[in-house]
Amino acid sequence: MKEDIMQRISVVLNALNSVSVNGKANLANLSGSIAMLEEIASLLSHANVTEKNDSDTDK
Repeated sequence: MKEDIMQRISVVLNALNSVSVNGKANLANLSGSIAMLEEIASLLSHANVTEKNDSDTDK
């Protein structure tokens, strides 16, 4: 599950890194989005991720 999430974040980051923008505001928005996703990926890489079982929802 964790690896799947990391791969999806990586795909999005690669797509964002290939986007061309015009203007400072657009550049700031794009770079901020990339920075946030990179931070999430870093946090996730050091986290323990477990899948929630259906039986856990009954609690």
